[in-house]
Amino acid sequence: MKFLGIDQLLKICLISFMVLTTSCNSQEVINLMKDLQNPNPQLPVTPPETEPPVIPPVTPPVAPPDPIETGSSTVLDYNDPICVNYRALTFDYSNMPEYDIQDNVIVSTYHGGTAEVKEIGVAAGTGAPYRSDLTPSYGCTSNWYPGGSICQPMTDTSDSVTSGDQGATWNNYAGGTLMVGYIIIDLGEAKTIVGFDLFQMFSDGKTTHAQIFAHSSLGATLPAQLEAGWIEVTSGMTALGAGELTGSQYGGSVSKPLRLPLSSPLTVRYLKVHTQNNGCLGSQSYTELRSIRGYSKTVN
Repeated sequence: MKFLGIDQLLKICLISFMVLTTSCNSQEVINLMKDLQNPNPQLPVTPPETEPPVIPPVTPPVAPPDPIETGSSTVLDYNDPICVNYRALTFDYSNMPEYDIQDNVIVSTYHGGTAEVKEIGVAAGTGAPYRSDLTPSYGCTSNWYPGGSICQPMTDTSDSVTSGDQGATWNNYAGGTLMVGYIIIDLGEAKTIVGFDLFQMFSDGKTTHAQIFAHSSLGATLPAQLEAGWIEVTSGMTALGAGELTGSQYGGSVSKPLRLPLSSPLTVRYLKVHTQNNGCLGSQSYTELRSIRGYSKTVN
């Protein structure tokens, strides 16, 4: 059963009144009757309000990373323009902090310190450690062993390291993806570090780029290479530059390191260093790192 609405009932009452009082003509009554038969007459439709179109924000183009500073994923030809520019790279030490070698805390146990290289391996690409013995019989004088990178010869100065073949070394396998090697250093206990120096080796290999991580753990358990907790303390792979050799390849001195001051002091026990050799300095068959230092304070 259908029920009449209030509007329809009012119209019926109005029609009855008009008929009884004869105050309207027959056409008006007919029109009202038609309205009753079509209780939902077509009303003018108001178009819905539309929201203005959403214009996506314009994202400015991001400049690609500088391969001179950040390294590359492939081995580069020595005459590649990137390599030409790389070899022209220089550092302005006048605008950097000064460090004293006596404040270096990454000192091997072979030289009276507490630091040891606990692991060497390959983080990416194709390659392998050249030598992986962590405790060679000749200690700091052993060539191409990883522990040589934290040996501080007594003849070192604040701005140089004795040249030689002592230091972490990896094979870069030709034809493969550019290798990223790594070493993990245990400082033996928590140390405060405000900056790093990394020195080139003048042998038959180079490190063109390096990256340093610190682990959040200060305990006695060595963190694994891929374990959570490694925090990058440098800004990506960073160019070491060519360095400078004075005197003989053996017994001379290497200066002009990559200096990496930190924005705030770092309390750390475990460090991980990534290394890469893209061929810009020649000697691409090997990746070699002569020395890494970490200083507890600045001179100035």
